[in-house]
Amino acid sequence: MNIEPKLYDQTNYSQRNDSKLIIEQLKKDYGQNKVELLIDVGCGSGNITQDIAQSINCDRILGIDLSDKMIEYAERTYSNDKIHFTVADACDKWDKISKSIDVVEGQADIVTSIYCLHWVSNQKRAMDNIYRMLKPGGKCYILIFSWSHLLPVQEQITFHPRWADFFKHLESDKIKVQKIDGIELREREKSSAPFSVFECPSEQERCEQWSKICRSANLEPISVKIHDSVFYYDNVDSFKGELKALCHYLPLIPENKRDQFMDDYFEHMDKHFISIQGHLPRVRIEHQVLIAISRKKE
Repeated sequence: MNIEPKLYDQTNYSQRNDSKLIIEQLKKDYGQNKVELLIDVGCGSGNITQDIAQSINCDRILGIDLSDKMIEYAERTYSNDKIHFTVADACDKWDKISKSIDVVEGQADIVTSIYCLHWVSNQKRAMDNIYRMLKPGGKCYILIFSWSHLLPVQEQITFHPRWADFFKHLESDKIKVQKIDGIELREREKSSAPFSVFECPSEQERCEQWSKICRSANLEPISVKIHDSVFYYDNVDSFKGELKALCHYLPLIPENKRDQFMDDYFEHMDKHFISIQGHLPRVRIEHQVLIAISRKKE
């Protein structure tokens, strides 16, 4: 993904709003009971990790992320005596992760991961590593993006005549065309993201899939649920800031063409989404998140 740490930190309003679902559950489960170590997997810029730290009585909180830039920003902006950040890939071999984060197997009371694991192609490997981080009886709190009707609209930028060549690796013989709300949507079998963009499985299927992933990592599911979420950006610029911060298309575009790409992307989103809203100057986003809470057996 193309994520500039400062821009993401200043625009991830929706993610921070949804993270309250996890934070409130942590408060309910732990209250003022002290825990020794919480690991936040995919901590990003660190502001959600800080929100967690302010909500739970924990001696040590460690945020890990694959991005050097994110960790450098998080360490500079949010680290203190209690919170630290380090670079690690949740999908690496355990020995490498353990060495990177200076944590031995079975050391963490809690592992959180918020708005991260839907980007991970090997979710089974990540969950296996989370299992190894946890103490017996420790809990894992996962929140992933699950679906939004905005996704297929966004994906249409990859068919733009100026940019289609950069997405040819996604092409197949089967491209379906359908009209939804007057918008012609083209659909490939494969999307630009590692999660479903064109079709949304049923809530039951999505929950069963994550229950299965937890069990395959020897984690006992406690609760796996889909939550509907609505968020209002105060203005169009705030919404566009997050579009840019989370633009996973940009790594496929040459650097000298990225400004032009973003201009076309914003124009596309203005025409097919922003301008037809009935809430301007605010921008309303509806989406779903999946929350999976699981436990390592004693």
